[in-house]
Amino acid sequence: MFNQHRTFVLLAGLLLATMAMTGCIGSDENDDARFASFGEAKAAVLETFEPVNSTSTVRLGLIAPEDVTEIPTGEAEVVVLLYDSDADEPVTDATFLIEAWMPAMGHGTSPESNPAHDAHGVYVGMTTFSMGGEWVVNLDPTLADGTTLEFDVLAQVQGNGSMDGMDGGMHGNMSGNHSGNMSGNMSGNMTGGMEGNTTGNQTGENETLPEDHNETFEDSFGPGEYTMNWTLPVEDTRAVIELNISVEGTLGLTGVDELSFTLFDANGTELGSVGAGGGENVELTTNGTELTTTGDYTIVVEGQGGQASYVIQALVDYQA
Repeated sequence: MFNQHRTFVLLAGLLLATMAMTGCIGSDENDDARFASFGEAKAAVLETFEPVNSTSTVRLGLIAPEDVTEIPTGEAEVVVLLYDSDADEPVTDATFLIEAWMPAMGHGTSPESNPAHDAHGVYVGMTTFSMGGEWVVNLDPTLADGTTLEFDVLAQVQGNGSMDGMDGGMHGNMSGNHSGNMSGNMSGNMTGGMEGNTTGNQTGENETLPEDHNETFEDSFGPGEYTMNWTLPVEDTRAVIELNISVEGTLGLTGVDELSFTLFDANGTELGSVGAGGGENVELTTNGTELTTTGDYTIVVEGQGGQASYVIQALVDYQA
Protein backbone atom coordinates (compact mmCIF):
# COMPACT_ATOMS: atom_id res chain seq x y z
CA MET A 1 0.00 0.00 0.00
CA PHE A 2 1.26 3.47 -0.91
CA ASN A 3 2.35 5.42 2.19
CA GLN A 4 2.49 9.13 1.37
CA HIS A 5 4.06 10.16 4.71
CA ARG A 6 6.86 7.62 4.48
CA THR A 7 7.60 8.60 0.87
CA PHE A 8 7.86 12.29 1.89
CA VAL A 9 10.28 11.50 4.74
CA LEU A 10 12.43 9.42 2.39
CA LEU A 11 12.55 12.16 -0.23
CA ALA A 12 13.38 14.80 2.42
CA GLY A 13 16.21 12.62 3.72
CA LEU A 14 17.62 12.23 0.22
CA LEU A 15 17.43 16.00 -0.34
CA LEU A 16 19.26 16.75 2.91
CA ALA A 17 21.96 14.22 2.11
CA THR A 18 22.43 15.76 -1.34
CA MET A 19 22.69 19.25 0.15
CA ALA A 20 25.25 18.09 2.70
CA MET A 21 27.37 16.46 -0.01
CA THR A 22 27.28 19.62 -2.14
CA GLY A 23 28.34 21.79 0.83
CA CYS A 24 25.05 23.64 1.38
CA ILE A 25 24.87 22.80 5.09
CA GLY A 26 27.56 24.11 7.41
CA SER A 27 29.76 24.93 4.42
CA ASP A 28 32.38 27.63 4.22
CA GLU A 29 31.59 28.67 0.68
CA ASN A 30 32.28 32.24 -0.43
CA ASP A 31 32.35 33.02 -4.11
CA ASP A 32 34.65 36.01 -3.44
CA ALA A 33 36.93 34.21 -0.96
CA ARG A 34 40.63 35.02 -0.93
CA PHE A 35 41.49 31.32 -1.04
CA ALA A 36 39.70 28.33 -2.50
CA SER A 37 40.46 26.03 0.45
CA PHE A 38 41.99 25.83 3.91
CA GLY A 39 45.05 24.10 2.42
CA GLU A 40 45.59 26.92 -0.07
CA ALA A 41 45.29 29.52 2.68
CA LYS A 42 47.69 27.62 4.93
CA ALA A 43 50.24 27.46 2.11
CA ALA A 44 50.15 31.28 1.91
CA VAL A 45 51.06 31.77 5.59
CA LEU A 46 54.34 33.68 5.99
CA GLU A 47 54.79 33.29 9.75
CA THR A 48 52.92 31.40 12.48
CA PHE A 49 52.27 32.73 15.99
CA GLU A 50 51.30 31.04 19.26
CA PRO A 51 49.06 32.82 21.80
CA VAL A 52 51.03 34.70 24.46
CA ASN A 53 48.39 34.16 27.15
CA SER A 54 47.49 30.49 26.69
CA THR A 55 48.73 26.98 25.92
CA SER A 56 45.93 26.57 23.38
CA THR A 57 46.70 24.70 20.18
CA VAL A 58 45.03 27.44 18.14
CA ARG A 59 47.56 29.22 15.93
CA LEU A 60 47.53 32.46 13.98
CA GLY A 61 49.15 32.48 10.56
CA LEU A 62 50.12 35.84 9.10
CA ILE A 63 49.37 36.21 5.38
CA ALA A 64 49.54 40.02 4.99
CA PRO A 65 51.39 42.37 5.30
CA GLU A 66 53.87 40.30 3.31
CA ASP A 67 57.01 41.77 4.92
CA VAL A 68 56.64 42.98 8.52
CA THR A 69 60.22 44.33 8.46
CA GLU A 70 59.57 46.93 5.76
CA ILE A 71 56.00 48.23 6.03
CA PRO A 72 55.33 51.71 4.61
CA THR A 73 53.42 54.29 6.63
CA GLY A 74 49.68 54.60 6.06
CA GLU A 75 46.85 52.10 5.97
CA ALA A 76 47.80 48.40 5.82
CA GLU A 77 45.59 45.40 5.13
CA VAL A 78 45.86 42.62 7.72
CA VAL A 79 45.08 39.06 6.57
CA VAL A 80 45.45 36.15 9.01
CA LEU A 81 44.58 32.45 9.17
CA LEU A 82 43.21 31.07 12.45
CA TYR A 83 43.35 27.29 12.87
CA ASP A 84 43.75 24.43 15.35
CA SER A 85 47.22 22.97 14.89
CA ASP A 86 46.32 19.61 16.47
CA ALA A 87 43.18 18.99 14.42
CA ASP A 88 44.61 20.83 11.39
CA GLU A 89 41.25 22.50 10.89
CA PRO A 90 40.32 26.17 10.43
CA VAL A 91 38.58 28.19 13.14
CA THR A 92 35.76 29.95 11.35
CA ASP A 93 33.61 31.37 14.17
CA ALA A 94 36.00 33.67 16.08
CA THR A 95 35.49 37.38 16.74
CA PHE A 96 38.64 39.52 16.39
CA LEU A 97 39.92 42.71 17.99
CA ILE A 98 42.94 44.51 16.52
CA GLU A 99 45.10 47.22 18.09
CA ALA A 100 48.39 48.54 16.73
CA TRP A 101 50.60 50.10 19.44
CA MET A 102 53.86 52.05 19.19
CA PRO A 103 55.82 51.39 22.43
CA ALA A 104 58.46 54.11 21.87
CA MET A 105 55.81 56.83 21.56
CA GLY A 106 53.27 55.29 23.94
CA HIS A 107 50.26 55.60 21.64
CA GLY A 108 48.01 53.64 19.33
CA THR A 109 46.53 54.60 15.99
CA SER A 110 43.37 55.00 13.97
CA PRO A 111 41.47 54.08 11.93
CA GLU A 112 41.48 50.32 12.39
CA SER A 113 39.05 47.62 11.24
CA ASN A 114 38.70 44.39 13.20
CA PRO A 115 39.42 41.31 11.05
CA ALA A 116 36.22 39.61 9.85
CA HIS A 117 35.92 36.05 8.62
CA ASP A 118 36.27 35.65 4.86
CA ALA A 119 36.37 31.86 4.33
CA HIS A 120 38.31 28.75 5.40
CA GLY A 121 39.55 30.39 8.64
CA VAL A 122 40.91 33.48 6.86
CA TYR A 123 40.13 36.84 8.52
CA VAL A 124 40.62 40.23 6.83
CA GLY A 125 40.99 43.62 8.55
CA MET A 126 43.18 46.72 8.51
CA THR A 127 45.23 49.08 10.64
CA THR A 128 47.07 52.36 10.14
CA PHE A 129 50.77 52.99 10.77
CA SER A 130 50.96 56.74 11.32
CA MET A 131 54.76 57.00 11.58
CA GLY A 132 57.98 55.05 11.14
CA GLY A 133 59.39 52.85 13.90
CA GLU A 134 58.61 49.60 15.71
CA TRP A 135 54.96 48.70 16.25
CA VAL A 136 53.23 45.82 18.00
CA VAL A 137 50.00 44.66 16.34
CA ASN A 138 47.79 43.01 18.95
CA LEU A 139 45.40 40.48 17.39
CA ASP A 140 42.94 39.00 19.91
CA PRO A 141 40.36 36.46 18.69
CA THR A 142 37.52 35.37 20.97
CA LEU A 143 36.52 31.76 20.26
CA ALA A 144 33.01 30.30 20.29
CA ASP A 145 33.48 29.04 23.88
CA GLY A 146 34.28 32.58 25.08
CA THR A 147 38.05 32.10 25.35
CA THR A 148 40.07 35.12 24.20
CA LEU A 149 43.55 34.46 22.85
CA GLU A 150 46.24 37.11 22.46
CA PHE A 151 48.68 37.20 19.55
CA ASP A 152 51.43 39.85 19.19
CA VAL A 153 52.93 40.62 15.78
CA LEU A 154 56.00 42.88 15.65
CA ALA A 155 56.12 45.26 12.69
CA GLN A 156 58.92 47.57 11.53
CA VAL A 157 57.47 50.56 9.70
CA GLN A 158 59.57 52.57 7.29
CA GLY A 159 59.18 56.29 6.74
CA ASN A 160 58.98 59.46 8.76
CA GLY A 161 55.54 59.54 10.30
CA SER A 162 52.42 60.66 8.53
CA MET A 163 54.26 63.12 6.25
CA ASP A 164 54.18 62.50 2.52
CA GLY A 165 56.54 64.10 0.03
CA MET A 166 59.33 65.97 1.77
CA ASP A 167 60.61 68.11 -1.09
CA GLY A 168 63.03 70.78 0.03
CA GLY A 169 60.47 73.24 1.37
CA MET A 170 58.67 70.59 3.46
CA HIS A 171 55.30 71.22 1.78
CA GLY A 172 53.61 68.18 3.32
CA ASN A 173 50.02 67.25 2.76
CA MET A 174 48.94 65.65 6.01
CA SER A 175 46.64 62.66 6.09
CA GLY A 176 45.06 62.04 9.49
CA ASN A 177 42.41 59.38 9.77
CA HIS A 178 40.59 59.09 13.10
CA SER A 179 38.36 56.52 14.78
CA GLY A 180 34.70 56.73 15.73
CA ASN A 181 32.89 59.54 13.92
CA MET A 182 35.99 61.66 13.33
CA SER A 183 36.41 62.65 9.71
CA GLY A 184 39.24 65.11 10.47
CA ASN A 185 40.65 66.02 7.06
CA MET A 186 44.11 67.48 7.53
CA SER A 187 45.33 70.51 5.69
CA GLY A 188 48.75 70.51 7.33
CA ASN A 189 50.03 73.42 5.29
CA MET A 190 53.58 74.20 6.28
CA THR A 191 54.94 77.73 6.44
CA GLY A 192 58.41 78.98 6.72
CA GLY A 193 59.85 76.41 4.42
CA MET A 194 63.27 75.10 5.59
CA GLU A 195 65.19 77.61 3.47
CA GLY A 196 68.29 77.58 5.61
CA ASN A 197 70.56 74.75 4.46
CA THR A 198 73.48 74.14 6.77
CA THR A 199 76.71 75.12 5.05
CA GLY A 200 79.08 74.53 7.92
CA ASN A 201 81.42 77.20 6.58
CA GLN A 202 83.49 79.06 9.12
CA THR A 203 84.73 82.62 8.80
CA GLY A 204 87.04 83.36 11.67
CA GLU A 205 85.08 82.54 14.81
CA ASN A 206 81.65 82.72 13.14
CA GLU A 207 79.99 79.51 11.95
CA THR A 208 76.92 79.58 9.72
CA LEU A 209 73.79 78.16 11.36
CA PRO A 210 70.59 77.08 9.63
CA GLU A 211 68.00 79.81 9.36
CA ASP A 212 65.23 79.84 11.95
CA HIS A 213 61.94 78.54 10.64
CA ASN A 214 58.28 78.31 11.62
CA GLU A 215 55.76 75.53 11.09
CA THR A 216 51.99 75.70 11.56
CA PHE A 217 49.96 72.59 12.40
CA GLU A 218 46.19 72.69 12.79
CA ASP A 219 43.30 70.27 12.91
CA SER A 220 39.72 69.84 14.09
CA PHE A 221 38.00 66.66 15.18
CA GLY A 222 34.67 65.24 16.27
CA PRO A 223 33.58 62.83 19.01
CA GLY A 224 35.81 59.86 19.79
CA GLU A 225 39.42 59.10 20.53
CA TYR A 226 41.97 61.28 18.76
CA THR A 227 45.67 60.76 17.99
CA MET A 228 47.77 62.76 15.56
CA ASN A 229 51.52 63.01 14.91
CA TRP A 230 53.14 66.10 13.39
CA THR A 231 56.74 66.08 12.14
CA LEU A 232 59.10 68.99 12.84
CA PRO A 233 62.55 68.97 11.14
CA VAL A 234 65.56 70.07 13.22
CA GLU A 235 68.88 70.59 11.39
CA ASP A 236 71.23 71.47 14.24
CA THR A 237 71.34 70.58 17.94
CA ARG A 238 71.98 74.25 18.79
CA ALA A 239 68.29 74.98 18.58
CA VAL A 240 65.50 76.01 20.91
CA ILE A 241 62.05 74.70 19.98
CA GLU A 242 59.03 76.70 21.06
CA LEU A 243 55.43 75.50 20.63
CA ASN A 244 52.61 78.01 21.06
CA ILE A 245 49.32 76.09 21.26
CA SER A 246 45.73 77.30 21.22
CA VAL A 247 42.64 75.09 21.63
CA GLU A 248 39.05 76.04 20.80
CA GLY A 249 35.75 74.18 21.16
CA THR A 250 33.84 72.01 23.61
CA LEU A 251 36.05 69.08 24.41
CA GLY A 252 33.93 67.17 26.90
CA LEU A 253 36.84 64.83 27.46
CA THR A 254 36.72 61.68 29.57
CA GLY A 255 38.87 61.83 32.70
CA VAL A 256 40.61 65.17 32.09
CA ASP A 257 39.22 68.13 30.18
CA GLU A 258 42.23 68.76 27.95
CA LEU A 259 44.28 67.65 24.98
CA SER A 260 47.87 66.53 25.56
CA PHE A 261 50.75 67.77 23.40
CA THR A 262 54.06 65.86 23.70
CA LEU A 263 57.36 66.60 21.92
CA PHE A 264 59.80 63.77 21.05
CA ASP A 265 63.24 64.06 19.48
CA ALA A 266 64.38 62.04 16.46
CA ASN A 267 65.36 59.12 18.75
CA GLY A 268 61.93 58.96 20.38
CA THR A 269 63.05 60.61 23.66
CA GLU A 270 60.35 62.74 25.29
CA LEU A 271 61.40 66.38 25.66
CA GLY A 272 58.27 67.73 27.30
CA SER A 273 54.49 67.60 27.50
CA VAL A 274 51.69 70.07 28.15
CA GLY A 275 47.89 69.92 28.35
CA ALA A 276 45.35 72.44 27.08
CA GLY A 277 41.58 72.64 27.42
CA GLY A 278 39.01 74.49 25.32
CA GLY A 279 39.74 78.22 25.04
CA GLU A 280 43.25 77.89 26.46
CA ASN A 281 46.61 79.02 25.12
CA VAL A 282 49.71 77.20 26.38
CA GLU A 283 53.42 77.03 25.57
CA LEU A 284 55.94 74.19 25.41
CA THR A 285 59.64 74.99 24.98
CA THR A 286 62.99 73.18 25.05
CA ASN A 287 64.75 76.28 26.40
CA GLY A 288 67.31 75.04 28.94
CA THR A 289 67.34 71.54 27.44
CA GLU A 290 70.38 70.51 25.38
CA LEU A 291 69.33 68.73 22.21
CA THR A 292 71.36 65.64 21.32
CA THR A 293 70.14 64.71 17.86
CA THR A 294 69.00 66.20 14.56
CA GLY A 295 66.31 64.92 12.20
CA ASP A 296 62.54 64.70 12.38
CA TYR A 297 61.13 65.59 15.78
CA THR A 298 57.53 64.55 16.49
CA ILE A 299 54.63 66.36 18.13
CA VAL A 300 52.01 63.87 19.36
CA VAL A 301 48.51 65.20 20.05
CA GLU A 302 46.12 62.93 21.96
CA GLY A 303 42.70 63.27 23.52
CA GLN A 304 39.10 62.15 23.57
CA GLY A 305 36.00 64.23 23.39
CA GLY A 306 33.52 66.31 21.43
CA GLN A 307 33.97 69.04 18.83
CA ALA A 308 37.28 70.90 19.10
CA SER A 309 40.14 72.36 17.08
CA TYR A 310 43.71 73.42 17.76
CA VAL A 311 46.59 75.35 16.20
CA ILE A 312 50.28 74.75 16.94
CA GLN A 313 52.76 77.49 15.99
CA ALA A 314 56.18 75.82 16.10
CA LEU A 315 59.36 77.91 16.06
CA VAL A 316 62.84 76.39 15.64
CA ASP A 317 65.36 79.01 16.75
CA TYR A 318 69.02 78.19 16.04
CA GLN A 319 71.40 79.81 18.50
CA ALA A 320 75.20 79.92 18.38
